[in-house]
Order: sequence, then C-alpha cells, then structure tokens
Amino acid sequence: MVAITQNMFRAILHIILVVIPLTSFAQDVEQVIKRTTERLKDQPIQIHGQFQMQGTMNQIRGLEQRIDPFSLQIQANTTLDILGVQAPFQFTYCDGKTLYRLPSFLITGISPHYRNFTLHAGDRSMHFSDYTLAGHGFRGIGFEYQKKDGGWFASTFYGRLKRSFSNDMESRQSLEPSFKRMGYGFKTGYQKNGNEIALSLLHVSDRENNAIIVQSPGISPAENVVLDIQIKKQFGPKWKLEGEVARSLLNRDARQLSLESGTWDRAFGLFTPNTSFEKHIAWKAAFNYKIHPRHQLDFYIDHVDPGFRSLGALFFQNDFERIGIRTHHALAKQKILVNTDLGSEKNNLRAFEGNRLQRLRGSLRIQWQVLPQWLWAGNYSNIRQTNKLYAYNNPALPVDSIFLAITNQQAQVQSVFQTSDHQHNLTGLIQYQDLQQIDQEKITDQTSSNRLISFQYGKRLMNDQAMLSINFTWNKNQIDQVSINSWSPGMIWNHRHRAWTYSIAVIPSIFTGKNGTNQIWSSRIQCKYQLSKKQYLQLAYRTINRSGSAPALYPVFSDQTAKILYQFQF
Repeated sequence: MVAITQNMFRAILHIILVVIPLTSFAQDVEQVIKRTTERLKDQPIQIHGQFQMQGTMNQIRGLEQRIDPFSLQIQANTTLDILGVQAPFQFTYCDGKTLYRLPSFLITGISPHYRNFTLHAGDRSMHFSDYTLAGHGFRGIGFEYQKKDGGWFASTFYGRLKRSFSNDMESRQSLEPSFKRMGYGFKTGYQKNGNEIALSLLHVSDRENNAIIVQSPGISPAENVVLDIQIKKQFGPKWKLEGEVARSLLNRDARQLSLESGTWDRAFGLFTPNTSFEKHIAWKAAFNYKIHPRHQLDFYIDHVDPGFRSLGALFFQNDFERIGIRTHHALAKQKILVNTDLGSEKNNLRAFEGNRLQRLRGSLRIQWQVLPQWLWAGNYSNIRQTNKLYAYNNPALPVDSIFLAITNQQAQVQSVFQTSDHQHNLTGLIQYQDLQQIDQEKITDQTSSNRLISFQYGKRLMNDQAMLSINFTWNKNQIDQVSINSWSPGMIWNHRHRAWTYSIAVIPSIFTGKNGTNQIWSSRIQCKYQLSKKQYLQLAYRTINRSGSAPALYPVFSDQTAKILYQFQF
C-alpha cells in the first residue's frame, strides 16, 4: 500500500510540475512559431564548445608506484543550439587507477534550455535549498521551469546520488564503502519583485546489497525525507525579510521493524518510520536593512538540531545555533571596503555530551586601495567552515592528498604592489589556520595548524613577452604532536613567442622536523603550441627528487611525470 501511495504521489507531482509551465507556454505559441521560422532560414543548428584529451605517463624509483604508468582522460563540453533550444552537454571519461584500485568513471550530461524551460539528463546537479538538495550530483533526469521576470517556478529530479561501492582490502586508498543511493524531489513556488514562497521535498533511500553488508557490517542502508519551506518578503527598497524551516525524517537503518506513527512522521505516505527513526528541525531567518547604497546591515539566526541530516548534501554540520549581525561598508570613496560578522554560537543543544561550546564568533575583512597600484587586504575569522586542503610534497603522506577539514580560526594579511608601468610587481602573504579533519562525514579530534609566509617578485621582460617570478615560502604544519617546517625558494620563467608559449619552474624545498632534515627538489617545464586559432597542443614534464637524513621514515625517491594535452575549440 505504501509503495502504491508513493508511486501515485510521484506521478501526480510530476503531472502538476509539467502542466503548470505548459499552461504559460501555450500562451506564446504564435511567438514560438515566428522565431522558429526565422531560425530555419538562418543557421537552424549551431554548436560550440571544446574537446580535450590528456595522457599522463609516470615513472617512480625508490618508492612504490603512486599512480599508474599511463592514464587517459577525455573531456568534452559543448552547447548545441537547435532552433533556439540550447543544450549544454558534458562528457568526461577517465580510466581507473589500478594501483590504488580506484574506479574508472564516465560522466556524461546534457541540459537543454529553451526560454523558461531546462531539462537535465545524465550526470547533473541541482540546488533546492541548503537543507534539502544542496548541489549534490546525481545521475538521472531533472526538470526546471522559471521565468526571468518572476512568477510560478518548479523543478524536480529523479536519479542516483551515490553508486554502490564495496570495501577493498587490497586498496591503498581508504575509500568509504556505500550502498547505491537513489533519490527524487521537487521544489515549487512563486516569486515576484523580491518576494518569494517556495516548498521543496527530498526523498533519498539506500538500496540493500548483501555483498556490502557482509564485507562492511558497520554500515547500514538509510532512508531520509526532508520537507522545506522558504519565504522572502521585500518591504520597500531598503528592508528584506527571509526565513526557512526544514524537517528531516531519518531511518538510520532501513532494515529495522516499522513503528506506528502519525501523518507528519510518515510524510503523507512517503516515509515509514522504524525503530532507528529520528526526526529533527532546522531553521534560519535573516533581516536585511540597506541604510545607504554603500552601507548594509544583516541580522540573522541559524538553528540546526543535533542529528539533523540531509542525504542530499555532501557534508552537513548540525547541532548548533548562531545569532549575529553582518555589516557591509564602502568608505573613502569606495577605496576602503569593510565587511564584519559578529555574533554568538553554541552547540550541544540538548546537553547529550559532556562538553558544551558557547563562544563569540566573528570575522573582519578590510580591503584598502592605498594607491591605484597598491592594495592591502586582511581578514580574521573564527567562524567554522568546511575547506578542501591539499598536501603537496609532504613526505609523511604516500600520495598528494586532498582531505576535508573544518577551519576553526584563520587570519590572513596580503599586500600587492605594481608599478605604474606594470613592469614590476611585489606580493606578500602571511596566513594562519587552525583546523580539525573530517572523516566519514564526522568532525574528528585530530587537530592541525598551518602557518605560512610568502613573498613573490615579478618582472616583465622582452617587450612584455616574458615574465620572471622569484618567490620564497616558509610553511609550518603541525598535526597533533608532529611538526614540520619547510623553506621553499623558487623561480618561474614564462615566455611567449609567436605560436609558442613555454614555462620553466624550479622550486627546491627543505623540510625540518624532530626526525631530521629532508629535501625535495621539484622542477617542471611546460610547452604549448597554438596549432590554429581553435586548437593547441601542450606538453608538460615534472620531476620530484627527495633526499634526507631519515630514509627509514621518508625514503629517498625520484618521481617523473609527463603529460600531453590536446584541445580543440569549436
């Protein structure tokens, strides 16, 4: 009975979302025919975009192979215009990394667009709200209808959000096992003159897989429904009110026994709570006041219950409440820009944990155009936000890694100076970050900090056909009790001559720590040849050589990588 109800609801929903836009579309049939006739006479089919193919070759000595000796990537981005119907198309292919047993992937997608209608097919992403579908990629089909001048709008999707992946004990990478995750949802509403009301729904469920359950008994198939409503109201040219409320229904283990529940907990027949059931609320509100074209105040409050989760978001932080005020100012004839954010934050809202954090939070950013050729910028923030961090040439890591982290504090000061003839420039940067790493969608206790000081000088040569850059960077990384300092002087030369463009870079780095001193010598050369106005060929070669006084911990190795890239624009 539940399955029948869900199917009926889904069918009625899609009919409504299609019929409403088609009613407006039918009113403009005459104009559509006229435009189509004009296009039939003049370029009925147009296509533009780019195609590129890249091959990578790698050789390493003194260390286990980090990437395949050869890999291939093909990518195409095109826009097809047929009688005014625009269809952006994306195609990406990459072979699997057998050494790390990474899956090969094929990404294809197309989004035809005509006037107020957009169709998404293949590998696409859409955004309903921060609490429902928040830019999560999916493989399936989607539809959007929205007028530029306002009115009724609607969007819907159905597809696979995550593919099934089992744990591989032979893999060198820690890839999280997962079930196949399917989902559908919609968003509809009305907007006009800054006013808006919108309702959205997201339903996501994991498909059971016995092989994954046997290999990874610690994970379980989940099911999630999120209902969301958004309201925006404009009070004249200066005042604006915004609000959003979402309710999340989650079965952490969809295999458990069902529970008797009310209509709200069953989401009108779309969801069946069981013994692992949780329900949570998230809401936020903002009040904006534009004092002057150069001054604005924003009052806001965000509240997310502990345990609130949306499977339509890649990472979602919960269990917090934030209250604050943001200001935006342009001073001294807009030579000075000041942005502030000051408020309070607390977590452990239901006192489930022993420690409760309640603190002042804020950020300050100042940009000062001292002279037309001299700019200063600085900022400080203790607002927690998610960042992607890259670990380049870290001898403690087996590969060049990318990992998610929560930034607890960060500060930065930067100055850029350029002479009036644009022949010389000087850049200085000082930066500090305090971080906590994220593992399997949870913030861990592993802390790290990063300090960086960098200077760069650049000079144009050979009638502006060449550029010489000399830089120096000091970096200190501390992960728990392990501290590594690095000093990296470097030189980069770029030169353009007719159809040729080439670049040479030499960047030696010295790492020091309690285990001794290590050196990494990194150099690269890149050459690009413009075959024609629409196509070019690029060759690149990079070598990394490391030596040190602690070879047992950080073995001596040399790594050489060559790439060849061809691109054609049409």
